[in-house]
Amino acid sequence: MKLLSFASLFAALCLAPAVQAAPLLLLDSANISGTAGSTVGWGFTLSSDTHYLTVANVALLPAPSIGVFNDMLAVRPLFEVGPSPAPALSVMEGFDIGFGTGIGSFTIDSGAPTGAVAFATLYVVYNLYNISPNYDPSFDPFDPLHTFQEGLVFEMPVSVTVVDAPVSGVPEPSSFGLVGGALLAGAGYQFRRRKEKGRSV
Repeated sequence: MKLLSFASLFAALCLAPAVQAAPLLLLDSANISGTAGSTVGWGFTLSSDTHYLTVANVALLPAPSIGVFNDMLAVRPLFEVGPSPAPALSVMEGFDIGFGTGIGSFTIDSGAPTGAVAFATLYVVYNLYNISPNYDPSFDPFDPLHTFQEGLVFEMPVSVTVVDAPVSGVPEPSSFGLVGGALLAGAGYQFRRRKEKGRSV
């Protein structure tokens, strides 16, 4: 009887459909910091192994009073995560304002006081499709079979802290010049004194 139960359980597990992971969004760090006037932001990892995921909108709410948020992901029309023919099942990007990578940037006001902290929620609105909307030519946005679900939302609590500019312990080049000049002047003075003493003897 026990053997039959184990055999039934094994058969059920083998015939059961594979568990499919839900889309997943992770931030490199939810809590970021920067000096007044600087631009900081969030890197991310986004995965979808079953459906084709596109990002419709990224917003930071409530809007912090110490700076301005900029959506860096939804503005990319061909950004998509999912099975082939999408570029990848998972995308990992660090924040880099120069390369335009990351989920969003935050420019801290130049007059923001050191120590100010803004707490908010990063809302990422995304859509899931059964067919790749960007890389499958047969995709039809009006065909209900091609769309799995739209208007889904990731909610990520985040914070931005204003910090002091780091103090460098290395002297500036102008300081090196001043010290070097003072040493040369001192050496010249000593040399002249010795020379004058030699003449008077």
